[in-house]
Amino acid sequence: MPSFSADSVGSLMRRLPLRKAPGPDHLRTEMLLPIKSVLAPLLSLLFSICYQWSYTPSLWRQAQVVPIHKKGDPTSPGNYRPISLTSIVRKLFEMLHWIKLSVFMI
Repeated sequence: MPSFSADSVGSLMRRLPLRKAPGPDHLRTEMLLPIKSVLAPLLSLLFSICYQWSYTPSLWRQAQVVPIHKKGDPTSPGNYRPISLTSIVRKLFEMLHWIKLSVFMI
């Protein structure tokens, strides 16, 4: 079972983009950074349990789809593109997985 250390979670939290729209959990990076030292050990434990049980909370699997105007007539639906706003905690979990998997990719 891969371990997700509090240090790796904390360093990834610092790499998350700022001033981005929150997902369905309504959490923003700016809210997590001030409590990083307390939150990182808890998230590392949660991520390890999720990995061990092959389970993720349903909120992590949800996305809020928002239309973004591209250009042209704002009354035309074809001038919008959808974006998906997902959970910041899910993004951390996925980033940790990517780092662990990238070791095996050449």
